[in-house]
Amino acid sequence: MSFGPQTPSGPTFFQGFIVGQLVFLVGLVFLFRYFYVADVPQSLEQQRKQLIERTVAQQKSLAARSTASKPQGSPYCLNSLYDVLARNGYDVSVHPPESLDWLNVIVASAIASYRTSIVSAAGSVQSDPNAPLPSLQSPEKAAVKKLLEHAMNTAVSGRTFNLLDYITVTDIDFGCQFPQFRNARIQPDETGDCARLQIDFDYVDQISIGIDTRLLMNFSQLRFGSLALAMTLRIERISGTFGVEIGPRRATNTRTPEIRVSIYPDFVLQAHLSSIIGSKDKLQDVPKIEEILITRMRMFIVQHLVWPKCWSIPLPGV
Repeated sequence: MSFGPQTPSGPTFFQGFIVGQLVFLVGLVFLFRYFYVADVPQSLEQQRKQLIERTVAQQKSLAARSTASKPQGSPYCLNSLYDVLARNGYDVSVHPPESLDWLNVIVASAIASYRTSIVSAAGSVQSDPNAPLPSLQSPEKAAVKKLLEHAMNTAVSGRTFNLLDYITVTDIDFGCQFPQFRNARIQPDETGDCARLQIDFDYVDQISIGIDTRLLMNFSQLRFGSLALAMTLRIERISGTFGVEIGPRRATNTRTPEIRVSIYPDFVLQAHLSSIIGSKDKLQDVPKIEEILITRMRMFIVQHLVWPKCWSIPLPGV
């Protein structure tokens, strides 16, 4: 007869717990498989039918909980211009022009930031208040002079057949005023498909740039002679109305949108040119030279910015 510890003949509590959990999990898997998992493969028609059923059920659920009524219109809200204006409560016949004081502040802040950056960059540039050239009489002007001279001489390098000598910036002034924008209003464009934002602008200041160079004569030998050329252009006023519209790109078969900026033909450009030609006997302020240059400036604006010409800014396509 043995009095040692007895070994249990049946399963322990821990073993029974594990078996019970496994049975429960297997039951859940079978229930999930029976109620929610479809047989594979399915026919395309059955898949399409179930897709429609799920989509309709979702739409009904959202519609039951939605507090706003769905607007009437096409499924993709491809609205015409007049629908856009009506949905935004903008009646072009009675809506007054809007003030753009906020835009004036933003543009002025951007211009002031650039002027401040010029001042900060001028710390390492040497200047002489008693220098004969106006472009050297302050560190700020000396910094801009250095930048412009590099840009101009790089731009004309190799393109003048060695007929133009080094360009020196003699005067520079970016002014101290800011452009003013006002009277913003919305009008349909000529086609009636796009809304055009019209804004009046006026910029009155004194923006000057002066250059000095020489026209080289390379006949009958290199640098046989030279003709001194000195010009200073001062722009005093630019004003008019510009339009901004968003629409599909022109001359393309796509509907990819773009922003188009143009100026109306009745713009105002007030500028003056002072010129000196020659080193010994000088021709100063020849009216024909001022007329030709300012006319060319106006023609450049007309050919590139005056409606129907425009400055296009492509938007990302779909």
